[in-house]
Amino acid sequence: MAELDPTPRVSPLAQSVTRDGKTVQIDIYEDGEGGWLLEVVDEHGNSTVWDDSFASDREALDEALKTIDEEGIDSLIGTSSEERGMRELDQALSEAELNELDDFLANETIEETSMDVSTLEGFLTAIAIGPRTVMPSEWLPWVWDRETGESEAGFESVEHANRIMSLIMRHYNTVVHTFIDAPASFEPVFWSGDQWGAAEWCEGFLLGFQFSDEAWGLLAAGQPTWFTPFLRLGTDDGIDITKRAGDAEKWMNEIELSLVKMHAFWKDRRASQPGGLVDDDFHFGGQQSVGQVIRGGPKIGRNDPCPCGSGKKFKRCCGANEAPHTFH
Repeated sequence: MAELDPTPRVSPLAQSVTRDGKTVQIDIYEDGEGGWLLEVVDEHGNSTVWDDSFASDREALDEALKTIDEEGIDSLIGTSSEERGMRELDQALSEAELNELDDFLANETIEETSMDVSTLEGFLTAIAIGPRTVMPSEWLPWVWDRETGESEAGFESVEHANRIMSLIMRHYNTVVHTFIDAPASFEPVFWSGDQWGAAEWCEGFLLGFQFSDEAWGLLAAGQPTWFTPFLRLGTDDGIDITKRAGDAEKWMNEIELSLVKMHAFWKDRRASQPGGLVDDDFHFGGQQSVGQVIRGGPKIGRNDPCPCGSGKKFKRCCGANEAPHTFH
């Protein structure tokens, strides 16, 4: 009994086709049952395979050429691995992914110094809309250590590091693209769930000023009302005043409008500077400090048991439920 040839026979009609400077390879194989299979492979290695077999290799070739002529060669060309990677980095994080990132940042090895997701988003927003481009190598150390920027992240493996870095960069890209495409549609994460705090968000936003502190200070001197929501919600003195006044939600609702104004201001100035950067030499008058974030008293870890005795984690209990809504 003759053995079956495990290698399918390739039709002599298999060929490469070029249109508009783009090339695909048309491959036609016997299916072992008297028919012919059609596959088209693009220059990136992406493959398009027809579900049904053809009665002859000529019929298969004619179908491939017909598709190219009628639908265009682009219909058979996918994205490169680099493009796919960039698309993945542009995908907004799901709530589950936000919680995954927050759980990492609450890891006991870095919890005392790291940002949580709300603080991180505020921090990234200040960087994204601010006076100059800040490279990730400058701001990433502050994610793990918001006090000195010196602590290590403590990844478990290379794969773990890649995963966490991907989540952070995707979230950063989401913020950037939102302000590029539709600034007024930006919605801070603290509106998405009670576990994310407006106070933490504003604290992170103010921390993001450090990379261009003089420019931010001068803008605050010229437009102080733009900064009021962040100072009232993100500094100890401001929080004390806000709690006494009971007007936290008012200032939370002012945040988006202030962000749109700041973004428009820096966008115009970036466009007028070489390389899109803004010098720190513009003046509205005297420089004004935008406030330093200082947290007094012992810190309750986000993964610590809630002191109320509920048995839940602090971030899922009293750490998320202080009134009003998401002002922690």
